[in-house]
Amino acid sequence: MNSNWKQDPRLKNMNPQKLSMLTEFAKRAEAAPKDQLFSHAHESDRGSQSEGDPF
Repeated sequence: MNSNWKQDPRLKNMNPQKLSMLTEFAKRAEAAPKDQLFSHAHESDRGSQSEGDPF
Protein backbone atom coordinates (compact mmCIF):
# COMPACT_ATOMS: atom_id res chain seq x y z
CA MET A 1 0.00 0.00 0.00
CA ASN A 2 1.16 3.46 -0.80
CA SER A 3 1.63 5.67 2.27
CA ASN A 4 1.30 8.99 0.44
CA TRP A 5 -2.04 9.53 2.16
CA LYS A 6 -0.14 10.31 5.33
CA GLN A 7 1.19 13.48 3.69
CA ASP A 8 -2.28 14.98 3.20
CA PRO A 9 -2.24 18.41 4.93
CA ARG A 10 -5.82 17.92 6.16
CA LEU A 11 -4.56 15.27 8.56
CA LYS A 12 -2.85 17.97 10.64
CA ASN A 13 -6.29 19.11 11.80
CA MET A 14 -7.55 15.61 12.56
CA ASN A 15 -8.01 14.36 16.09
CA PRO A 16 -4.77 12.48 16.95
CA GLN A 17 -6.75 9.52 18.32
CA LYS A 18 -8.71 9.17 15.10
CA LEU A 19 -5.56 9.53 13.03
CA SER A 20 -4.01 6.72 15.05
CA MET A 21 -7.11 4.57 14.48
CA LEU A 22 -6.96 5.28 10.75
CA THR A 23 -3.28 4.37 10.60
CA GLU A 24 -3.86 1.11 12.47
CA PHE A 25 -6.82 0.29 10.23
CA ALA A 26 -4.68 0.86 7.12
CA LYS A 27 -1.99 -1.47 8.47
CA ARG A 28 -4.50 -4.22 9.26
CA ALA A 29 -6.33 -3.78 5.96
CA GLU A 30 -3.09 -4.13 4.06
CA ALA A 31 -2.43 -7.47 5.74
CA ALA A 32 -6.01 -8.77 5.48
CA PRO A 33 -7.03 -11.05 2.63
CA LYS A 34 -8.75 -8.94 -0.03
CA ASP A 35 -11.94 -10.99 0.13
CA GLN A 36 -12.28 -10.12 3.82
CA LEU A 37 -11.80 -6.34 3.68
CA PHE A 38 -15.46 -5.52 4.27
CA SER A 39 -15.72 -7.71 7.34
CA HIS A 40 -12.42 -6.28 8.56
CA ALA A 41 -13.73 -2.71 8.17
CA HIS A 42 -16.94 -3.60 9.97
CA GLU A 43 -15.02 -5.19 12.83
CA SER A 44 -12.82 -2.10 13.18
CA ASP A 45 -15.87 0.14 13.27
CA ARG A 46 -17.48 -1.96 16.01
CA GLY A 47 -14.26 -1.83 18.01
CA SER A 48 -14.09 1.95 17.86
CA GLN A 49 -17.74 2.27 18.86
CA SER A 50 -17.24 0.02 21.87
CA GLU A 51 -14.38 2.30 22.96
CA GLY A 52 -16.76 5.27 22.80
CA ASP A 53 -15.01 6.89 19.85
CA PRO A 54 -16.89 6.07 16.66
CA PHE A 55 -15.01 7.13 13.61
